[in-house]
This record gives sequence, C-alpha cells and structure tokens, in this order.
Amino acid sequence: MEFQVLAITVDVSSTPCRFGETRSETVDTRNPDSPFAGCSTIQDVEFAYERYWNYRTDPDVLHDPVQKVKVLTVTPVFAA
Repeated sequence: MEFQVLAITVDVSSTPCRFGETRSETVDTRNPDSPFAGCSTIQDVEFAYERYWNYRTDPDVLHDPVQKVKVLTVTPVFAA
C-alpha cells in the first residue's frame, strides 16, 4: 500500500526551535527493500518515517539535530 507523508524539519539545536518547510513524499510499504516494508497502519508509517530520517546509524543518537523530521500527517493513497 502507498501512503502520502507530510513532514516538516525542525532545528532542535536552537532556542527557540526553528521550523523548516514542509515536504510531501509517497512511501510504498509493498517494496521489501523499503524501510517501510511491513507497515500496515498510518502509525506504523509515521514511526518508520521518523526513525528512518532521524536515527540513521544509531537508535540513541539523533542523526541531524538541525533537520529533525517530524511527521504531520500520513494519508493512505487509494488507486483511482
């Protein structure tokens, strides 16, 4: 299944935090090589998306505090 993800980057290294532009991306959970393989709910996709972009090499270290990714919405894409 495909999902449309709307996310924003946040610079958490500054006080106050600064927000970047939103970005939209379609992810496909059917691709076995995708970091979203096996996701079946919008919550699964949200967690996987943030984990993929924020914790690339270590689950305990934020990859880039200047561009932390926060998901705003996840919407299933239905074929027309």
